[in-house]
Amino acid sequence: MASLNITSLTRHIDELRAFLADQCLDVVSINETILDSLIADNLVHVDGYSIVKKDRNRNGGGVCFYLRSTLNYRLRDCLIVGDEFEVLSVDVMKPNSKAFNVTAAYRPPNCTEDFFENLKNLVRALDLESKELIILGDLNCTYLANSNIVNDAIKAIEHRVSFVSTDNRTDKNYAHFQHTH
Repeated sequence: MASLNITSLTRHIDELRAFLADQCLDVVSINETILDSLIADNLVHVDGYSIVKKDRNRNGGGVCFYLRSTLNYRLRDCLIVGDEFEVLSVDVMKPNSKAFNVTAAYRPPNCTEDFFENLKNLVRALDLESKELIILGDLNCTYLANSNIVNDAIKAIEHRVSFVSTDNRTDKNYAHFQHTH
């Protein structure tokens, strides 16, 4: 699995295709796809993968999954409340193993704190199903470091979620996507 904050999927699609051709990844989460309904799926197609996406607009945001074509999965759109909640959730079923959930989440820096309440509700719903949960994405939590709502939401879900609290943009893959135009 991998998660990339790509800032314009159409601008970096050729780099993504080359990256995925060299990787053995079943699930790839992309944040800030900057797609809308006018961008056809075939323009962002990657051989060997199915795409599931939630578009916002060409000014920012949007999330998608690239799921290996041989992977059995089920979109869980009933878990997502509200169009402003930039989240995709899929159950992945692999042979001889229990299904697990992968959720891609992007919280724009100017998004309301309601995002965290919705995320908490999603985690609780999956808790009821006793499914393993993996959340990939960019929550931009540092913008709200002193927020009681964020802290309460994190406390409510921390038993299920491990957070990466460092800025990982120094990763070589991020640099690859950032420095090519």
